[in-house]
Amino acid sequence: MAANATKIPYNEAAAPSTPAAGKVVTYAKTDGLMYSKDDAGTETLMSSGGAGSVATDPIWDAAGDLAVGSGANTAAKLTIGAAGGHVARINGVVAWDSGTSNPGAAAAGDRYWRTDLGLEIYYDGTRWVTTEVYVAQGFAHGITTTGTWIGGHGFLVGGRDIWLLTVEGQASVITTNNGTNFWTLEAWKSNAAGTLGGSSSLGSVATSGFTASQAADVSIAINALLDVSATPVVHVLATKTLSPGELRSYLRIRYREIVT
Repeated sequence: MAANATKIPYNEAAAPSTPAAGKVVTYAKTDGLMYSKDDAGTETLMSSGGAGSVATDPIWDAAGDLAVGSGANTAAKLTIGAAGGHVARINGVVAWDSGTSNPGAAAAGDRYWRTDLGLEIYYDGTRWVTTEVYVAQGFAHGITTTGTWIGGHGFLVGGRDIWLLTVEGQASVITTNNGTNFWTLEAWKSNAAGTLGGSSSLGSVATSGFTASQAADVSIAINALLDVSATPVVHVLATKTLSPGELRSYLRIRYREIVT
């Protein structure tokens, strides 16, 4: 005859107080699971509730729901996000990075997919901007030594405010170009009416260091917010000092769109 297994019945109850020094107490809580508590007050789960199944846990409400840690030994449900998103870190917590409006709080470097705009954006620490850097071919200059323009035009800012990164490209001065006879290329923003303002310079570069009759790289670092309602046009003006040769330049702008 087989021996009967020893069974110890436990009454389910709230966790007991911390036991005396050198003691450990075991007990059953109202969730039907066994725990122990040591003399430091540390509670440890001793059983896994074998009758349960993660597949049928009541935390799940819809396909795609996830259990995410919310603290020490605790978790919470993360509801499935909007289409096109990923599980990401947003303002220091795990979240879905997609939706039709920007997150209410963010940390520098957070990324987000705007499903209504079809744009990926990131938080630069101050504002949400597109991860994509746009390039617009905006300027071409051909100016004779007498100041006659062969051609040139500005850049019309689009429907959104932009974060203007650089004006860049190449320029050359035919024949005379040196430390005293040179051109200055200066980026300007217009006022609301589209005309140049007296204090609207964004940055400049001089050709004085270029080798005459050779194309050289041009880069004007700007990193400035351009409000489309206040600055509809960006210009690049060329000004000569003394008597340089003919200027030829081909410039573009690099920028990100600001998404609100």
